[in-house]
Amino acid sequence: MKIVRMLGVAALVLVLQACGPTYQTIYDFTPPASANGRACVSQCQVSQGHCRNACAATVDACQSRMKLQARQDYERYARQQVDAGREVRRTPASFESLHACSDSSCRQACEGDFRICYGTCGGSVSGTTICTSGCDK
Repeated sequence: MKIVRMLGVAALVLVLQACGPTYQTIYDFTPPASANGRACVSQCQVSQGHCRNACAATVDACQSRMKLQARQDYERYARQQVDAGREVRRTPASFESLHACSDSSCRQACEGDFRICYGTCGGSVSGTTICTSGCDK
């Protein structure tokens, strides 16, 4: 029942995404003129790297928790099936929902912080939004 519900939600998300155009913003970075500004941007890049690593660590921890939970759910299911004299048809992987461990919002926050930092250092950031799919011709 849980899988059917999840498939229904996934199908709804896909349908809603197909309803309209998809946009992407491309950023152009102009470095600061001063040596101090460029050194500052280097620190922004270091901070961005730390932020991305923190996102990856968060995703790894989430996936570990989800896999453990899936294993426990599978064992409970298998035990119930055996106790009821029914065949165990599902696999441990069918209980995993690793998509819940996305890092997209975390990474977007890292990128936004980097753009702010870059501008604070004296560089300029300009964005151009383009339609990438579902565009009116």
